[in-house]
Amino acid sequence: MKRKLIKQMCHEWRDNIWLVLSLMIVFTVVWGGLGMIYLETRGLFEPTGYDCTDVYSMNVRIIEKSSNYYDPEGNDRTEDFKILLDRLKQHPAVESVMYHWGGLPYSYDYMGNNLYVDGDSIVAYSGNVRQASPEIVDVLRIKSLTGASPTQLKEMLSKGEILISNTNFLGEGKDPISLKGKMVYFSGDPTKRYRVGDVIQHIRRNDYEESFGGTIILPNDAFWGMIAVRVKPGMGQQFEKGFKDNRDLRISRNVFLTELKSMDEVREANQREIEINLRQFVVLISFVLLTIFLGLLGTFWFRIQQRIGEIAIRKICGATRRDILRRIITEGFLLLLIGVAISSAVMWIFILPELIEMVGSKSLGWKLLWCEAGAFVLVLSGIIVSLLYPAYRAMRIEPALAIKAE
Repeated sequence: MKRKLIKQMCHEWRDNIWLVLSLMIVFTVVWGGLGMIYLETRGLFEPTGYDCTDVYSMNVRIIEKSSNYYDPEGNDRTEDFKILLDRLKQHPAVESVMYHWGGLPYSYDYMGNNLYVDGDSIVAYSGNVRQASPEIVDVLRIKSLTGASPTQLKEMLSKGEILISNTNFLGEGKDPISLKGKMVYFSGDPTKRYRVGDVIQHIRRNDYEESFGGTIILPNDAFWGMIAVRVKPGMGQQFEKGFKDNRDLRISRNVFLTELKSMDEVREANQREIEINLRQFVVLISFVLLTIFLGLLGTFWFRIQQRIGEIAIRKICGATRRDILRRIITEGFLLLLIGVAISSAVMWIFILPELIEMVGSKSLGWKLLWCEAGAFVLVLSGIIVSLLYPAYRAMRIEPALAIKAE
């Protein structure tokens, strides 16, 4: 009467084939759901490349001649812009001030470009260009990957050199640090050369988006642009109040500053839609998981009910409840293992290599492997939970009654 489990599973191969197919679909769906959640949030596991704590952004506006507030003496807009910068720097709450074009994160309106090196085309290097004054190093707390100090980075930008970031898209066997000190030019203007000063940590566009391409910080030659300030820790409210109450801090003749926002506000506005979509997706995946596990519960409940007589005979022959429960769970584990093996082989051979190549991340394969392991644990947990209660109910039936019913 005591047949080995594998032999019994082979005898019941017709029923087991359909159960294995069901477990393959369940596992693939759970794995895909976890993979999608990771792809949407993979940026959370990478360094951002900046620190926007205590950073404020503001826009620069011009009073036109048609306005009643126009000052006829304010003909030099650049001088007025410089005056406002100096006033901001002298504010007791301000630590550093920069002007820029698309220099801050949480923005999608900056341009991208390709870098080329004399005699060596770097076609694969595509960077997001951020034009900014040297103070961007202090405002965003930019870090060098070669050990250069913030002062050295600012000196490089002051001399007209550019800063580039690390990237996985430079090309096979090429390291961005190898470009340090080389003369490069942009694809749009091959006549103007820049020296690569240093390699910095990539500045990502938001907290969720994974790094793609690189970052190119270009010195802002034009003495103009948007303004960002870093205030001293704990002095944000004091700066906001001073900006609101002190007209000289906001206006210099025909140039004025407006739309003061903390980067926390900018981050929240930028990522609100992403987070809403992510929450909706997580709720959807949770509902799918619940439906799947209820289906597993029904399947295994029916399967165990068909084996009540067999369980009774095993109890009569001396098997304990623990022995029977171990056998039932082991069978479920083996069926899942067969389904996972087939599903994994199909996914890794035919589908995932193309996905990894399309995304362009060399480490994506390992991350998907972790998602696969998580899916296996979730489905196995669902199987165990689905087996425990019906097995417990079946084992409580008296063997004599069960055999009589058979």
